Order: sequence, then structure tokens, then C-alpha cells
Amino acid sequence: MKQISTVFLFISISITAQTNSLKPFEGIWLSEGYGRVVEIKKNKAQLYDICKVNCTKAQILPKDILLDQFKFSKLNDSLLEVSGGITKLYFNKINDLPELCSKKVKDKKDPIYNFETLWHTFNENYCYFEERKINWSNLKTKYKSQIKPSTTPFELFLVMDAMIEELNDGHSNMYVPEELEKKYRKDQVAKREIRKTKILDSLGQDYKLPPINVDSIRLKVISNYVKDVKTYNYGVLNYGFINDEIAIVQVNGMDQFANFNIPKNISKAKAMELYEKHSEKSQNYTRDNTDGTSYIMNKVLSEIKNTKACIIDVRFNGGGFDEVQLEILKRFATQDTLVVTKKARNGNGFTKKSKAYISPSSDAYKGDVYFLTSHQTASAAEDFILCAMSAVPNAIRIGSNTTGIFSDILDKKLPNGWQYGLSNEIYESPDGMSYEAIGIPPHHQVTYHKKGYWFYKEFYDNVSKKDEAIDIAMKLIQSK
Repeated sequence: MKQISTVFLFISISITAQTNSLKPFEGIWLSEGYGRVVEIKKNKAQLYDICKVNCTKAQILPKDILLDQFKFSKLNDSLLEVSGGITKLYFNKINDLPELCSKKVKDKKDPIYNFETLWHTFNENYCYFEERKINWSNLKTKYKSQIKPSTTPFELFLVMDAMIEELNDGHSNMYVPEELEKKYRKDQVAKREIRKTKILDSLGQDYKLPPINVDSIRLKVISNYVKDVKTYNYGVLNYGFINDEIAIVQVNGMDQFANFNIPKNISKAKAMELYEKHSEKSQNYTRDNTDGTSYIMNKVLSEIKNTKACIIDVRFNGGGFDEVQLEILKRFATQDTLVVTKKARNGNGFTKKSKAYISPSSDAYKGDVYFLTSHQTASAAEDFILCAMSAVPNAIRIGSNTTGIFSDILDKKLPNGWQYGLSNEIYESPDGMSYEAIGIPPHHQVTYHKKGYWFYKEFYDNVSKKDEAIDIAMKLIQSK
């Protein structure tokens, strides 16, 4: 999943501000796209989520956080630009808060009111109804009929979650209080047991589904080819040499790269617990991730620089931060180039495009590059592949189509306090191609199961210790 920040417009960026005060930007600003109103005064900003039927206070952000994370520029007295990373956001000055933002709501927990807020927010901001073959108005009719004034919070959650699930979009989700989440998990466990029983019955009464440890499977895949696997941050990155000519780098996420100096002689569970504590205390976790990525990639490149070819495996990578993937990519880029553009839904049109460029690092890899992908390659991991299509144009992709979820997650808040997210941006290659809902295709196809458990089970069941994608890459390398 693409990581989201709780800073300003919930876009993860890291950039040094050019001023130490918000005073020049005081006022009330309405965003172009994103459904935001921002009121800046007394060196802090109050954020509001706004749609046709609702305006909800999202959060208050102090000056220090804002100026550490964003660059503010006044283009004129009535237009504000807020930028960072590849993203530029525009705000038009308005005289007063919209009436909805000042209006008192009788009952913020009213289930119908909350449903309407969610539906309209998607209706005004979501990008992919057509690509995902969704009639959003029909879904409103279908699901609103299930809600009454007496509907309980848990029932409301199930209805709204089911409606969002119809999108089949991994970047559109509900985030509810822990007590509801626990009840939901219990409900899902019961349903999974029913499904599991049906599967087992179809396979035979004595058949048992093995437990799957994803970490051990990923390590097993690379260990079958590499004698001395080197690992970073408990497996977010594994690498080594298949032989003197071929290196392999397995990138298993675009998060958890921060170099917090976690002890190596403790369990992964304990390590992740310590890592989480450090990340919660971090002043800028996105920057910590980028710095950690730079640290480990400098080390990796210094070791593999003399090989003929490098296989980069992102088949098990579910995403994270774009900053991480770009930091990795510049170590393999072969040219200065535009790698991606993105635009956000803005009414019936779109915002201006933000553009991302990349330049090869001074120590960029000189050998041939082969990318391994699967249906589990998602979000920032497939952004990585999308950007690589321009930055490393001669690289070969092997595997299956990526997941097809590219947008940053636009995080929103309901009147009752629940949070939810949706896809409101379109990522495109420099030639204008979007791969949302279809994923990026490989040059050489390998058939993988699309469902997570069964995808990993294929690797779990592998007794030959042969990996079709790695073997294809090796044959291509050896044929040169």
C-alpha cells in the first residue's frame, strides 16, 4: 500500500521551507482538487474535508511541521502553491469559510449523514469509476437502502466497507476505531473458516492448508540461488550474488528503510516493535526512510558494481513511499529523464500535472537490469516499475502484470471521526499511459496466482528450488 502521511494534504514529502513563518500565507484557501479547505493563522493551519453535503475539521497542524515538510509560495495575492517531492498543489484564496464549515450538525454520528458524506466524497474525487467499470450512482441506491437511523456503527461500517470493496481498489479503504476493527476481524475470521472448509472439502478431507510465513518464503527464493544472502532491516531488502557476473537485489517493500540501528541479535517481532517506537518518535519519518534507503543502496552498489547484470525482484513488494522507490531507482537509472506525471481529479476535469524527473546517481549501476514483477507488486512498487520504464529503458521485465493501483491515498475524515481513503490521482508515463486497474505488463510472461495466499503457496510448494522468472533472467543474461 502507498504510504500516506498525516501532514497537511496527506501527501508524503520532504522538503526544506524557505521561510520560518506562515504569516505571509495567512487566510482561508480552497484547494484545486483534493476537497480541502485550509485556514492558516497564528502560525498553524486548520484543515477541513469538504464535499457537497459536509465540511469536517480534519486536523490542526503547527508551523514547525508545515515548514519542515512543505514549500509555500504565493503566486499572487489569491493563489497559493504548496509543493514537495513531485507534487504541486494549488489553493485559491476565499474570503470566508464555506457555509458548510460553520454550520452546526445536529448529530455527527447519524448513519445516513455519514454515508452521504462518504458517497459524495468519492463522487467528487475518485478517479477510476470508468476503468473499474463502476456505476457509483447505482451503488448508492443499493447500499443506502440498507441504512436506517437505527443502524448501529458496526452495521454502518459493514455497509460502507462493502460499497468501497466493489471498487476492487487497494487504495480505497475504511479505518475505524479499534473496537470495531476487532469485531470486524472476528467476523472475517469466521467467514474465512467457512470458505476454508469449502476449499478443503473440494480438495479432500485429509488435505490441510499449510501456514504461510511470507518472510521465510522470500528468503527461501533468494537463498536457492545465493549462498551468502545479505539482508537489511530484517528482510525489507535482501541481496547477494548468483555468480560472479550476476547480482540479485530483492526489494520487499518501499517502507521500513529507516536506519534506526536496531540490534541484529533479537527476533524480528522485537525488532519491528523497536522500529515502530522509533518511527513514532521521528520528526520526519519520510526523510528517515529516504536517508536509510540511501545508506543501504550506497552499500549495495559498492558491492555489485562490477557485475555484468543485476536482477531486481519486486514480486513480493506491496508498496510504501515513492521517495524510497525513487532513491533506489536513481542507482540504476541510465539517463536524465522525466519518469512520471500525476494529476488529481478536480470536478469534471483534473489539476495541473505534477512532474517527476530523475538523474542517475554518481555511482549508478552500469550493467544490464532485469525486473521481476507479479500481481503482488503494488502501489509504490509499481510506481518504481513505471518510472524505470523511462529511467532504465533497456531493462527487461519478467513475471506477470503488476497490481494496478498507483494513486497516492487521499485520506479523509467522516463527521463521526472515522477515516477513509481513496484514489484521486492519475499516474502516467511520460507518453501519457495509465496502467491503473490493469497493471504494467512484463516482456516475458510468468503465470502466478493472483490471490495472495495461493501466490505464496506456489513458492512454498516448490521442491525443485527453481524459480522460473530468475531462470529466464539468467538465460537472457547468459545469451548476451
